[in-house]
Amino acid sequence: MNVIKFFFPKHLLADTDDYRKARILIASLIIATSFSTVYALIYYSMQYYWGTAILAITILSLIVLLLVFKRSASFLVVGNFFTLSAYYTMISLTYTNIAITTPLWLVLCPIFAFLYASKISGYLWSIFTFATVAVLHLLRINGYEFSLQHDPALITYNEMANSLGILVFIIMIVMIYESEKDKLLVRLNTAFTNIFEQNNEITQQNEEIRQQQEEIITINENLEEEKKKLVEANDLVQETNKNVTDSIRYASTIQQAVLPDCGYMRQILNDLFILYKPKDIVSGDFYWVTQVGNKKVIAVCDCTGHGVPGAFMSMIGAMLLTEIVTKQQVTNPAQILELLDDSVRRRLNQRAGENKDGMDVCLCVIEEEEEEVKVEFTGAKRDLYYYSEQKLGLLKGDRRSIGGFMISMEQFTRVELSLQKGDILYLSTDGLFDQANQEREKFGSQRFREFVALYKEEPMHQQGMLLDYKLQQHQTATPQRDDITLIGIKL
Repeated sequence: MNVIKFFFPKHLLADTDDYRKARILIASLIIATSFSTVYALIYYSMQYYWGTAILAITILSLIVLLLVFKRSASFLVVGNFFTLSAYYTMISLTYTNIAITTPLWLVLCPIFAFLYASKISGYLWSIFTFATVAVLHLLRINGYEFSLQHDPALITYNEMANSLGILVFIIMIVMIYESEKDKLLVRLNTAFTNIFEQNNEITQQNEEIRQQQEEIITINENLEEEKKKLVEANDLVQETNKNVTDSIRYASTIQQAVLPDCGYMRQILNDLFILYKPKDIVSGDFYWVTQVGNKKVIAVCDCTGHGVPGAFMSMIGAMLLTEIVTKQQVTNPAQILELLDDSVRRRLNQRAGENKDGMDVCLCVIEEEEEEVKVEFTGAKRDLYYYSEQKLGLLKGDRRSIGGFMISMEQFTRVELSLQKGDILYLSTDGLFDQANQEREKFGSQRFREFVALYKEEPMHQQGMLLDYKLQQHQTATPQRDDITLIGIKL
């Protein structure tokens, strides 16, 4: 077996017809080589040197065929040359042999051709061998004497050796063939057993699949019923959503009516821009403006939440500011926020109830004089930016909100600021500065400072459009996270 493995082509796959055919071919070549060696030794002992030389050539040819098959694995080439080697040996020995029994070995030629080459090769070699044996016997019948003659007793022994050799050689080939066939049958039986078991598994799986299909059909029927219910529910939700959306849009119209008119604001504040971007349809941010005597009061407010809850708070805040400033004539910004805080807590019953809504406010009171502009500022968690003397300044608001769950014992503080005409105020909620981009980077105060430094000389309406554009560039496809309000006022 190790000899067969040595001459076996490495690229032939196991458990294939070519694999088994290759094993039989290699075994046959090895047996033929062994037999040729044995007969060469016999002939040498008989002093039959011609036969010894012929078989030596045959042995060399068989070894070459083994090496060629190991490299090429060509059955057609090696099978036909194996047959040709056998034919050459038999004819050579017949011509110089001591008996007519040698041609009987020619029966191996068609056998080799059929087994190792191809069917066509087998048919051709059968015809050719039949014709060769017939010619040899006809020559003998007609008195043709072969070139070498030997002792009659030696001829008898040679005939016996030839007859026995043919029989043993054929039996060995058949045994090898049967051995390979038995191996094949074992593999086939194993494969059949596996297939039978797999078939049983498949049958069982098919039964399970059938049951699952029935369950799926039942589930699909139930799903269809659920789908119908969902469609009906979705239609109802769509209709309800449309009604709610329409109501919110109408609420937005009402909220816009509560906000100061742009024409009124320009009449009071002259040159300004408003960047107002609700996150939803309605906003929790609002701005408020009025004039009391020669004092102009402006507030930018950020109520708790956004959307509808924030919008309700914004309307409450605007109403309370109107009541405090317009009706009560209060123009001190710190006092305005104190009264606003108290009013929110009373109106929302925050001291006794669970409502904790509130708002952050940036509030300015502007009073124009002949040479300068006096600005009073108070902030409830909101700061005031102002541009004056070629730089952007910042007034910090108090760390206290309007309303909410915390009741502060500290009073709001009022900060006075003397500015020149042409200076700019920026009042805002935190929405602009907190807006993030896709990298979660906020717009921030630094980017706003850079914007003011770059576009401070532009007209205010142009500044508003440029700031909106910068915000869109920063935001790209990131959703807006809060209401955005910023008002710029040139004094």
